[in-house]
Amino acid sequence: MKKTASVVAVGIATRSHLAAASVSMASWHYHHSESARLLYVIDDDVSTRESPLLPERLPAQALLGPRFRSTAYALPAVGLCCALKPYAMLDALARTGAEKVVYFDGDVAWYSSPDTLLTALEPHSLVLTPHVLGPVKADALPDETVIRPYGIWNAGIIGARGDSAGRDFLHWWAGMMADPRRLRAETGWDQSWLDFAPVFAPSLGILRDPGYNVALWNLAERPLALAGDSSWTVGNQPLVSFHFSCFDESAPDRFKRAHITCTHPVSPSLARLGFDYSSRLKQARMHLPATGYRFNFTSDGQSLGDMHRSLLLENWGELPPASDPFAAAWRLPGHSLTFADHARARIRRGKLALTLKRAARSLTAKVLG
Repeated sequence: MKKTASVVAVGIATRSHLAAASVSMASWHYHHSESARLLYVIDDDVSTRESPLLPERLPAQALLGPRFRSTAYALPAVGLCCALKPYAMLDALARTGAEKVVYFDGDVAWYSSPDTLLTALEPHSLVLTPHVLGPVKADALPDETVIRPYGIWNAGIIGARGDSAGRDFLHWWAGMMADPRRLRAETGWDQSWLDFAPVFAPSLGILRDPGYNVALWNLAERPLALAGDSSWTVGNQPLVSFHFSCFDESAPDRFKRAHITCTHPVSPSLARLGFDYSSRLKQARMHLPATGYRFNFTSDGQSLGDMHRSLLLENWGELPPASDPFAAAWRLPGHSLTFADHARARIRRGKLALTLKRAARSLTAKVLG
């Protein structure tokens, strides 16, 4: 009989990001090989050439049941991945019988053993990592004002026990994620809801180890250095995990996000880390087919955009549970037009409004000039 692992590591990915997920999962396995690993893939319903780096792969559709397709239409890929986190963690606990579950984003790479995190899960039912560990230095960006809308905690790494307290919090969080109207990019999708954790999870543990979840938003407080040829440190401690959020393979030494200003300079050690990660991604991609994200298109090939998603969210309260807005003939209850026709009409009106606004500005400029 196969021995039940006491820890299960969980990831969520789209087909288009399997390379990053495989690197993430392989790096965890290298430092904690005794744990089980489950990767939930959102749009993986076709046969693909397996990567030797990939763990057991499961379809994510079952996590939301009949609401999956409408949620996949309402949210972009990153939002859908975020919405599924608590569901995947609960499913992994039930599926494996593990005592502890650790979720981490597909752009998190592990460089040392996660023992501190796993030890923290002994007395605590939930363990979270803050975006920053202390007040941000004066004139450094991003600061608390920039970070605050995204929440106190970073949801890129989360640990939970399979006890009643851990499951209760995951069930509450899943309930919040069940309605896509509650997820917004400007509030970190799922992250801001974790601000309730200190109240709703009395057994919360705060992981203050600076080696975990090092990222763009906390580089100012966590000086990264290269010790020897391949060992990185943060201050006087080993780097455990780095969060390559919005990593750009074409510029692996930049570490910038379009909507966040970072004043921390890129050190040679940080640049080396970026180039090393980029190399691992390229190697992983050699074993995987090049595929796009399946839920960016309707069944008749219409490309989805913010206008389509906004329209569905506006009508979310009317949707029957098993709705499939991807279907070309699907209609909102009581509507004669198909949803696709509604979306096209909304887009035409938006383009017309933009044209009229530009014409008005041009006319005003001529009159005033």
